[in-house]
Amino acid sequence: MSQIDQKELVIIGYGPAGLGASLAAYESGLQGILAFDPSKRIGAGGLHGLDILSNSKGSDFTELLPQLLPGAARLEIARELSKITGLVELTKAAELLESVAQEAIREKVVEVERAQVNRVTKLPNGYHIHTPDRTVEAEWLVLAPGGVEVLLDELAKRNELHPLQPAFTSGEIFRNKRREDLDELLRGEPRVVIVGDSHGAYSVADKLLKTYPNLRVDFHKNSRTRPFFESIDEAGRLGYEVSESDLLCPETGYLNRFNGIRGDARQLWLKERNGLLEDQVRTFYNVALSEIDQDVVIVQATGYRPRKVEIVDSDNIPLDYVTKPTKEGFAKIQEGANGPTFPNAFAIGLGHSSTDATTFYQKQAISAFELLR
Repeated sequence: MSQIDQKELVIIGYGPAGLGASLAAYESGLQGILAFDPSKRIGAGGLHGLDILSNSKGSDFTELLPQLLPGAARLEIARELSKITGLVELTKAAELLESVAQEAIREKVVEVERAQVNRVTKLPNGYHIHTPDRTVEAEWLVLAPGGVEVLLDELAKRNELHPLQPAFTSGEIFRNKRREDLDELLRGEPRVVIVGDSHGAYSVADKLLKTYPNLRVDFHKNSRTRPFFESIDEAGRLGYEVSESDLLCPETGYLNRFNGIRGDARQLWLKERNGLLEDQVRTFYNVALSEIDQDVVIVQATGYRPRKVEIVDSDNIPLDYVTKPTKEGFAKIQEGANGPTFPNAFAIGLGHSSTDATTFYQKQAISAFELLR
């Protein structure tokens, strides 16, 4: 049997959440931090190539850098962002995150190996993390593999939608994928149904309406979640329990970024709210997609679900585990719905979209290291 390397912590996934977890672990005094991520570009997860604005100005990012990694403030991209007074494209945010990750590697905060994790073996006192080329034993395990957009066939089943209905994900729209197919489908005066009520849904609509002037848009929503509030007091008056950074929808329990959408997507929401787009934009609540008149395409903007990492026991039998969010923001990992909690292990990340989210992940990870010791 080949030698098994020893580490204090292994992080699976090195996007914004994995980056935040590694910096938090280093701050918490852990040594020997190793992250696995097969991506060519690390630190930014799926943000690269997104044709969408973040919720932050350039100065917002650079003010957060000392909290992330003091040495990162001298990076060229940080100086560039500090000069931007308006909203920043996520490609720029991704470039900054990648630079911070490279700085963390240079400063020996973390070792990053570009490899896919095949499975994790849960041991009595730790974990074996298996890749095609090596096995690493770690006392601590952090799952931060990111998420995948909700599968369209599952969306179809939930909404009685015919599986052959032309459909696109929000990621495909933001990355300009399948553009020729979209152009062909949106000839004339087509109607698009956008599933969701988040910043992404309105950003999708904003981009499509600018690209296809004759387009009619229907929003398919499950609750009356507000994309943003002018103040915490306003949110409270409308029945929302709000923390400093998030809001809670009282109907679904889903969390959304407190500051919500900005820029042109926000203006689109305001126009719809004030009844200025009645001939072009409509909203449907709790109506099956099959009941909404749709000409050619559905744009799915319902968010993400976590990527699943296979975890087995010492006999190589797969464990049916779940991740249970805590009030501190991270998620505990436990066997089944009511089984024991995995020691020294937690899940983090999924769904945030800019650099300031990484500082939240740091805070969540620090809480996890403190509470789970």
